[in-house]
Amino acid sequence: MDIRALGEADNRTYVGELRAIFFIITALSCAGQFFTIVTYRSIRSKSNKFYGYVAMHSVLGLPWEIANFFNFVALQDEETCKMLGFLYAFSYSAYLLWSSVIAWAIFSSLKNRTQVYNLNLKYLIGVYAASFLLMLYPLCDDAFGRYIGKGISYCWFRTSGYNDFSFFMAYYAPLLLTTFFNGYCYIASATIVKKEYSKEESKQFYQFLVFPILQLICNSDFYIRRISYLFTGTITVTAEVVHIILHKGEGLFEAIAYMLNPSVRKEVNKVWCTKRSANNRMLKNSFLINESCIENELNERTLRNQQLANSF
Repeated sequence: MDIRALGEADNRTYVGELRAIFFIITALSCAGQFFTIVTYRSIRSKSNKFYGYVAMHSVLGLPWEIANFFNFVALQDEETCKMLGFLYAFSYSAYLLWSSVIAWAIFSSLKNRTQVYNLNLKYLIGVYAASFLLMLYPLCDDAFGRYIGKGISYCWFRTSGYNDFSFFMAYYAPLLLTTFFNGYCYIASATIVKKEYSKEESKQFYQFLVFPILQLICNSDFYIRRISYLFTGTITVTAEVVHIILHKGEGLFEAIAYMLNPSVRKEVNKVWCTKRSANNRMLKNSFLINESCIENELNERTLRNQQLANSF
């Protein structure tokens, strides 16, 4: 977060505000990811297999988001900062790579005219293995630690930019690879859908495209900062705020897109609302039955007592 538009005196004021935005967006994003995971688990037997991949994306994003909460605290200890910087970069890389697994799953299912493949543990292992391989050179190069920006510092890479090979390998490489691979998969998928699938099937495919589009938008934060610097010679506060919201808020935006999907809302309504209403009706009926039984019992006792009194 390189705040170049501010003087040294103003930096102190805005750093506090940027940190507050940083933590608020991170907290909301974590909540969104938890919501996606819990929701999917409750409807997993009925929902489309595709949403299992979306839920797993949230699972992979949690370590990255949680690392943000401890980022500024870890600055006080060099070794802790190195470890957190590695965790941040490693988990973010895995988060990016899983988006390519989603793109591949959609493309392959359309190409082979089959359902989306079931989630497989080997996909998860492959993503983590690839992410770790990308981190090997930065680890050997001792590239993780305290990044010193203008007015604000945090645990990430010690230096960043095109000229730093460690940063390029661990950040730009997965970002560029996933962007180009995902773009190819979705363009190819759209071509297949247009030629071979019905209007209804096409509609479902275009609903899926919300998630990769969100990822592209959220990863555009880097370009927003570069454009700001190109036109103004500085990275403005507005550009910095947009950068934080987009970069840290992907989990929140995914959760919103997930719940706005009609098929997901329908399944959630069935599991969370319909069953609850049915249980309430059953409970209410049981109370009615119990009250009726008690009333009948009391009437029978009163009648027996009257008959007994008449006999005497």
